[in-house]
Amino acid sequence: MGSAIHRQKTVRLVQTVLLMGGMVILAARAAALVVGPFFGWLLVLVAPVVTVYSLAGQRLLLPPGTRQLQAAEAPEVHRILRDLVFRAGLDFVPPIFVLPSGTAEAMTTGIGGGARILVSRGLLRRLSPREIAGVLAHEISHIRNRDLPLFAMAGAMQRITRVIGLFLTILVLLFFPLLLAGVPVIPLQALLYMAVVPLVTVFVQFALLRTREFQADLGAVELTGDPAGLASALAKLESVRRPLWNFMIVTGGRRSVLGELLRTHPGTEERIRRLGELQSFD
Repeated sequence: MGSAIHRQKTVRLVQTVLLMGGMVILAARAAALVVGPFFGWLLVLVAPVVTVYSLAGQRLLLPPGTRQLQAAEAPEVHRILRDLVFRAGLDFVPPIFVLPSGTAEAMTTGIGGGARILVSRGLLRRLSPREIAGVLAHEISHIRNRDLPLFAMAGAMQRITRVIGLFLTILVLLFFPLLLAGVPVIPLQALLYMAVVPLVTVFVQFALLRTREFQADLGAVELTGDPAGLASALAKLESVRRPLWNFMIVTGGRRSVLGELLRTHPGTEERIRRLGELQSFD
């Protein structure tokens, strides 16, 4: 199973580099239309760094009623957490905070040593220790892989293209009479970028998020050695949670291409299938 995980992690790493590189190029080309190539690339290189540093210095705002899970009230969960952190080679133990929600959900917030793992009360109530280990391993993999800074940088790229697109849209509205008269006020390339690039960047950003989720699944299995435990947790989470976004995009029980492109997470069935393939290598 170890060799299969290594191969798939390598594939995900290559996909990550290509997707992130694509976002950088799209954002740089869009910015170059407004401020020129040099300042366009400068903006694209500086903005993500500033974003990450600003997030690292921010105080996390947690939902009302959220509280830190103490070791005395959940010793088994904390034992699992410490064991996974040791296996992951992290130099700190991220605290667990409990969301006052009956739904089953888990997420990671914060960057670097400020990372926090958030789990809902419903998740702790519904999942077995084995399944909780799979979920925590997935979140710890996000921290070990530095996915949150990566997501912040991707968000900066997406915002650059969105702002450029908005700026070009305003120019089109201002000079619309001249454009109707055939006066080439705005280059055709700029108009094409305005129409296409912001949307394409969103699709690429979401593809990046899905790729990192698959990578975190692989990292979780690497830490626990138990793909079936994570698969069981995912199946339970799916049974009690129906994402509103999927409900709005996918109707009639059929998958929509647009719905798939707008997913920030891979489909649960696909994640479980891939975990099952890893189990077969064991």
